[in-house]
Amino acid sequence: MLQPGIGSVDGEVYRVSGALWPLLDAWEEAPQVYERVQRQLDDGRWVWVYQRPG
Repeated sequence: MLQPGIGSVDGEVYRVSGALWPLLDAWEEAPQVYERVQRQLDDGRWVWVYQRPG
């Protein structure tokens, strides 16, 4: 489970069409269980991640 803090994680980045976000939000039970937030990667790209609410 991703949670706010100091440190890094390894992972993969996928391109997702806008039409799929509601399905992914439902799968991740956002915003009740997880929240979808933007985070900046070390290489400067911005991505959406699901994390435990802080």
